[in-house]
Amino acid sequence: MQDDVIFQLKNPSLDKIKEVLIWANSIGKKTDINMVDCYMGFTQMASDRSFSDVMNLITPACVDFFRIILRRSMNVFGIISKEPDTRDVLEISVRGIGKGRAEYLICIYLQEECLEELQKMVEVFN
Repeated sequence: MQDDVIFQLKNPSLDKIKEVLIWANSIGKKTDINMVDCYMGFTQMASDRSFSDVMNLITPACVDFFRIILRRSMNVFGIISKEPDTRDVLEISVRGIGKGRAEYLICIYLQEECLEELQKMVEVFN
């Protein structure tokens, strides 16, 4: 079994992160927008806001919580497949998006092949 590969943006900025998230959302297999209500516990639940609403809440402080991960042999059953399936998946996510007592998280799942297109768009390294 191969390990996941974690990529970072070279010179990450708020604008680059937003550009990558918008691009990934437009071609991704699935976009999860979840939230954690800190007063009610730490269990993630479906967000009460849309992708564009949460995008507007992203601040420069969120740059440190941005991740690009190539998930090796990920079990995608129930996430992007209705059948039992294990495959390599590109996951692009950001957390730490705060609004009041809630923290929002965006997680976008893409085909592994999208990594090449991403590398043409922004400079990434692992």
